[in-house]
Parts: sequence; C-alpha cells; structure tokens
Amino acid sequence: MNSVISRAEIRDFIAQYRDVIVVVFTAAVSLLAIQYFVKAGGLSAAIRPFLPDGLISPELFALCGWSLGCVTFYLILPLIVCRLMRRSPTEFGFNIRGLREHGHIYALCFLPMAALILLVSTQPDFLAVYPFFANPPNTRELLIWECCYAAQFIGLEFFFRGFLVHGLKTKLGSVAAVLVMLLPYLMIHFGKPLLESCGALLAGVALGFLSLRTGSISGGALLHIAVAWSMDTAALWREGWFARLIP
Repeated sequence: MNSVISRAEIRDFIAQYRDVIVVVFTAAVSLLAIQYFVKAGGLSAAIRPFLPDGLISPELFALCGWSLGCVTFYLILPLIVCRLMRRSPTEFGFNIRGLREHGHIYALCFLPMAALILLVSTQPDFLAVYPFFANPPNTRELLIWECCYAAQFIGLEFFFRGFLVHGLKTKLGSVAAVLVMLLPYLMIHFGKPLLESCGALLAGVALGFLSLRTGSISGGALLHIAVAWSMDTAALWREGWFARLIP
C-alpha cells in the first residue's frame, strides 16, 4: 500500500479544513509567543523605555507586562484572525449572550470553588505561588494589578473556550473541539500546585461545554475572574497583608 500523501490529498485537506488549520496555527503562535517572549519579560522590556520611572513598582510593571502580553496573544491576535477569516468574533463566543439566563449556573460553580480556596489557602504550595503580586506596597497598586489580572482572564477564556472551541467545532465536532482545547489548557497550568492543575482538567471541560451551550465566553470569564480574585484575597489574608493596612 502506498502511504505517501499526494499533493492532491494535501490540497483537498487544506480546502476542507482551512479554518481548522488557521485556528490551530494561530493558537500555536500565540502559545509560543507567551511562553518565550511574554513570560521571559520581552514585552515588559520593550515598553519600559516609553514609560516614566517610578510610575509603579518594578514588580507590578513586570506583572502588567505579562498581563498585556496575554491580552495581546490570547485576545487581540485571535480577534484579528477572526476578521481575516471574515467571521464575526461573536461566532467565537465573544459576546454576553445568555449571561442573565445562565448566570446562576456559573454562580453555583463558584460556591464549591470558594470553599476549596479557603481550604487550600492554608497549604504551603499554594502560598508559594499566590498571590502573583506578592506583598503589594499599597492598595492602589493592588487594584491596578487585579484589573490587569481580570483583563488577562478575559483573553484566556476567549482563546481557549472561544477561539479554539468554537473555531474547531464545525469541522471536528463539539466534543472533539473541547478535547483538543483541553490539552494546551492543562499545559499552561504546569508549574502550579498539583491540585490546581488537576482541577484545570475538570474546569476546562465544564467551561468548554458551557461555552458551547451558551454561545458565549462571558460567564466563564466572570467565573475565572471571581476565582482568581478569591485566591489572591485568601493568600493575602493568610499572609497578614490586610492586617498591615490597619494603623
């Protein structure tokens, strides 16, 4: 049997799966850029000369650079690609459709997560990672960080539960689209506490199918932000940061 793929087969595959190829390669570029450019501080270094010294602390500046990089490659680049594909971002879940109707589902998902956060916030491996902005010098910088942190999660949810899931479902099917999204989503959690990485599997599946059901990533983004803010709050509380605010 001849196992060599012919040029005709390649052309037929490209013609049939053009959108899938574009989505997968865009995702690959975004993940590579975040891992080897954004996380390495490349974006922060690039924008540093254009900002006045002393505007914010160096630690917050680095974190904001990371957040901006995530928004750029998780959200802005995929949105540009959506337009180049001549498809509306709303087709990929970038909307608030059904948020009121399905909001209670996300609220119910948050309740057990909040209880779990209180439990794991006593563990050393949790406090070794969180909060990302360790020991903020003042409330202003903490609020700046939490806003940047939230923006990053909007980008993350669009990338995984929007661009990937909705971009692949037509050709691969809904279940396969969620499974394809799940692997890179798990991998971005490597280096975090084991329990959180394992939880990413369940959360990724649940949020993926909720995005398919609602046609929107808005509920997942709000849930992710609520969980992240709760984790930061719990970690700062355990470390006594709030107590230091009281004269």
